[in-house]
Amino acid sequence: MSSMDSKAALVFGSGQVARAVYRVGMPKWKVVLVPHSMVDIRSVESVRTVVEKEQCSIIINAAAFTNVEKSEVSEDECYAVNRDGPANIAIAAAAYNLPMLHLSTDYVFDGGQSRKYNELDLPKPKNVYGASKFSGERRIQKLIDRYIIIRTSWVFSAEGTNFLNKILSSLSVHREVKVVADQIGCPTPAVSIAQVLLRISEGILEGRNEWGLYHYCGNPQTSWYGFAKTIFSYAEKRGIKVPKLTEISTGEYESMVDRPPHVVMECSKIKDIWGIEQPDWRPKVDEFLEMKWPKGNLI
Repeated sequence: MSSMDSKAALVFGSGQVARAVYRVGMPKWKVVLVPHSMVDIRSVESVRTVVEKEQCSIIINAAAFTNVEKSEVSEDECYAVNRDGPANIAIAAAAYNLPMLHLSTDYVFDGGQSRKYNELDLPKPKNVYGASKFSGERRIQKLIDRYIIIRTSWVFSAEGTNFLNKILSSLSVHREVKVVADQIGCPTPAVSIAQVLLRISEGILEGRNEWGLYHYCGNPQTSWYGFAKTIFSYAEKRGIKVPKLTEISTGEYESMVDRPPHVVMECSKIKDIWGIEQPDWRPKVDEFLEMKWPKGNLI
């Protein structure tokens, strides 16, 4: 597979990770992004049409219904995208004998254990979003042999809807920001996930076949409050005035979603098999703030 045309990745989605895969790219690879405006992954015909047309060598599914709050009230839509969508992509991948990479989430776990979750731990989702993503994983595992599922967590990037941007948007409008301090997890830069997806794609096209489920997330673990504190400290370093940051408990935060209190994923399998290390997420926060406010360009 040395010719340039044979290395094409078809990426479903238009969120943070899909856009990052497109931006990162790889030499001698063609990355084709299919946003939901171009294809309805809820329809198997729609998916098959795109797969047939694009003549790709690997499929990456980064499309998902990720609004955790909205999932609780739009359950049917959430399942259509997070369960039926991956199933439709797997059916098309199998029909054209293509390998499939798929992104899942730490929300498949209930967060009830203090040790790290590994790939053999049994999922027990606490909310509609987590349950729909777990259903999507199981459908892929039933429908296709050549798949890689990567569970990740707390994804952030310089664009799109995520915690980093939510906190940054609070800088100029709030005197005080209250953030939950008793939910523990691992922030993960979208660009790091994109690099992993492309690296594994390259390995597969070189003949590697370590199929299955992997965990991959940033390091070190923190709380949402700890995440916000890090963002604020990098902002202050740039001379930006930050609001007062106050810790609150999950109980004080108004939400209709039951979230897992403590999910830290064990990432040694992906390291042992693929040589992929967990990224330190903190320098990426610094980098994104540098893009937004180069030193000296203060608000």
